Amino acid sequence: MIDNKTFFKQLGVAEKLCGRVQLVLDQPYGYHNLDALRTSPIKKNLEFTIHGPFLYADCLSFDVEYRKASIKQIFETILTTKKLDCDQLVLHLGRIIDVIKPTKKYLPVLKQSLDELGDFAKQEGVSILIENLPPSKRALISYPSSFEELKEVSSLNKNFDFCLDVGHAALCNIDSTKLLRFFGKKLKNVHIHDANGVKDHLPIGQGDIDFVLLKKNLDKMKYSNGIDIEILDFEKTIEGFNQLTSIGY
Repeated sequence: MIDNKTFFKQLGVAEKLCGRVQLVLDQPYGYHNLDALRTSPIKKNLEFTIHGPFLYADCLSFDVEYRKASIKQIFETILTTKKLDCDQLVLHLGRIIDVIKPTKKYLPVLKQSLDELGDFAKQEGVSILIENLPPSKRALISYPSSFEELKEVSSLNKNFDFCLDVGHAALCNIDSTKLLRFFGKKLKNVHIHDANGVKDHLPIGQGDIDFVLLKKNLDKMKYSNGIDIEILDFEKTIEGFNQLTSIGY
């Protein structure tokens, strides 16, 4: 959890560089002194995207009470998003047990969660952006992490927009160009970080992603929504910002 002094210092840097910030609302990560943020003058000079909880929130859980608790936690995050005068919430849907995935038995649970979240978010004037997730070699598999799973989400409920995470797509061997065509006008946010086939959230240039091609494809579709750099080091994030702006971002 980031402290107040560091948080507002970083906001000041973001204000000068690009005027936008992605705020993670999850425990134990992220920033949680939201009253201080709401009353800070710097808030007026920044555009925020909110990233919802993901460590302990699972919309695909077969445990009824756990799923209900997860939905409640996301409802609370939707309300917080609204209180911060934001209208977009990026969301990880959850995880599937590996032996369940081929059976598709998770689809009724997923549809119920999507319907509940979609109705509540619409009521509160917040758009939920479903993010494509990285693969997992463990028993719990992140969802959605494949192109087919993203199509499943879209077919079950049309009320959601999308966030393209280019590093996650690279780890899953999904062509980002294909995802851009699929998302179309429903693409509302892009997460940028490098990936090398084994690891993601790397500094720009330390992986295999062609960011020049990505920019050309975004321009081709006339993309004008938010782009957030997700490098897990503040100084490397600044370096990445400068690298990306030098090639036209």
